[in-house]
Amino acid sequence: MGSSLTDQLLTHRLHIDKDLEKFSNHFVVSDTSKDVATTKFLMKFWYDGYLFCLYLGLKLNTRKKASKKTEKSARGWMSRKKQYLYLISLLLAKPEVRIELNLDSRKNINKIDNKSLSDSIKTICDEYAFGGLQYLKDEHEKDPDLFEDPFYIKKIKEMIS
Repeated sequence: MGSSLTDQLLTHRLHIDKDLEKFSNHFVVSDTSKDVATTKFLMKFWYDGYLFCLYLGLKLNTRKKASKKTEKSARGWMSRKKQYLYLISLLLAKPEVRIELNLDSRKNINKIDNKSLSDSIKTICDEYAFGGLQYLKDEHEKDPDLFEDPFYIKKIKEMIS
């Protein structure tokens, strides 16, 4: 018997869009932004940045399919289990995603194995997260001081509501 779907989901590796990785330094601590971390609010890990971008992508219904994925970590999502699974539940609440994953009928559901479903969910999560990251980059180009405000997360949440 294979691993449960939840176990499979929590072993997903953490990725970032290579083209937007440098931009993410505006709101996530990296090796190149450690000195900036003392002057403005930065998320400590890309895990948090990924979750924030995934939320934005889901909320805005924006995906970035053509991206150059690069791995940031292979340790999985156990430390942020609740947040990651919550966002996956938001993802699976979208009818178009259920259709894409072939979860639109019992007949199809019975044919799907946990590993392939988990891999497909990860691909779609990355697309939405990278779509959210692209949205942040576009907004930053309009307002270069966006991330200077210590309440930028609240500001961005208000922008998308």
